[in-house]
Amino acid sequence: MKYAAIGYSMPNDIIFVDGTELKGIIGGGSFFAYTGLKLCTDDCLFIAAVGADFDEYYSEWWDGNNCSRDGLMFRTDNSIYFYVKYLPDGTYEEGTIFTEEYDKVCWAENFIVASEIEKYVAHGMKGLYLYGGNMDHLYCRTMQGYKDKYGLKIGWEFPQAYRILGNGQDDLGHIFDIVDYFSLNRKEAYKYFGVNTDADAVEELKKLGKPCYFRVGQDGAYFIDKGEVTFVPMISVRDNEVDPTGCGNISTAAAMWAFFEGYDPLRICIWAAICAGYNALQYGPYPKMDAETRAEAQKLMEELVIKFRK
Repeated sequence: MKYAAIGYSMPNDIIFVDGTELKGIIGGGSFFAYTGLKLCTDDCLFIAAVGADFDEYYSEWWDGNNCSRDGLMFRTDNSIYFYVKYLPDGTYEEGTIFTEEYDKVCWAENFIVASEIEKYVAHGMKGLYLYGGNMDHLYCRTMQGYKDKYGLKIGWEFPQAYRILGNGQDDLGHIFDIVDYFSLNRKEAYKYFGVNTDADAVEELKKLGKPCYFRVGQDGAYFIDKGEVTFVPMISVRDNEVDPTGCGNISTAAAMWAFFEGYDPLRICIWAAICAGYNALQYGPYPKMDAETRAEAQKLMEELVIKFRK
């Protein structure tokens, strides 16, 4: 496969303020990233350790979109499974539906170690999406070896803001060293750099010298590369948006694909926003990842390129 996303899958139960629930909505940050790649190309793979109950939740979408199972490793009895409960004040709470002890087992057993990745990248893989901050120095040295040996490029989604301890740029320096592109959101950038405006965050990101897709929520996103900054406001594919969950992961992976495929910065931002827009049309991933949807998305991208360049 030419591209892959590596990480976790995670079904969710969604509990609304009025007490109504949606059960078994498929998700997980890395899984959403994979769906972003899938909207870009069929030549992609999801590399993940999953629960024995994976098919119970994912098979309809998986088989309906002709997804490969070559990257799936079945390790635990149950999938990592969370609930999300929306509160009257607009915030939410989340947590495992299992005991905390079993949840820790699931996370630990389903972590993909660096040595398990080589067989997937050894045959001409162009780009690999990685998510989060649990990549130690040994992990990164191993990944650098794959880059040197196989010509692999790495895209990285920054760890969630609540997992960053203080403004410790040095804590993640070994990860920045191995990535060819990365993405983070506004909250993560503000906390990491100790800033409180997008303009200051952009200046800090420019200093890192790495191509970056900087997501600023409903305001849009920036692409920063070689000191140049491109901004595109949020794009809606259709008016009936339902749920933004996973849009950040999808846009990160889609921007990675577009960058590695040689798109210019404007097209990168527009394409990533369009892919996220499809995801927002329903709970869970867009149901139809095929040539027709890709052609529709590409047509919209070219129309918007003309619009933004006027």
